[in-house]
Amino acid sequence: MEGVTVNVKTLSKSAADGFNGVLREKEALFSSLDEKIGHLDLPTLAHCAVHLQLLNAFAVLKSRVLQSEWTQSFGLEPEQAWRQYVQLAVARFTIWTRSVTPLQMAASLPPIGIVYSY
Repeated sequence: MEGVTVNVKTLSKSAADGFNGVLREKEALFSSLDEKIGHLDLPTLAHCAVHLQLLNAFAVLKSRVLQSEWTQSFGLEPEQAWRQYVQLAVARFTIWTRSVTPLQMAASLPPIGIVYSY
């Protein structure tokens, strides 16, 4: 989780700062939970906790899209706006994967909308 950030272009500045702050706060806790259970290669508690944080980030993202001025300015129903956002995120994911090297992919996360479409 070291160096993980959220692109503020896809979330408001306060939401991105909040998400990054939570990751920094929980990093020590999560890293201490990385244990394998016997011989099974199951997700660790740290993996589960990070996954829940990611799901929360997706829920915040959807909520912000549904309540955004963008939705209202185009006269879209909230669920139509969400579908449009996801379609754009898929297109952005395609562009992102073609424009970064494998080393860049390993070094940082893409914007949250792209992560959602992945």
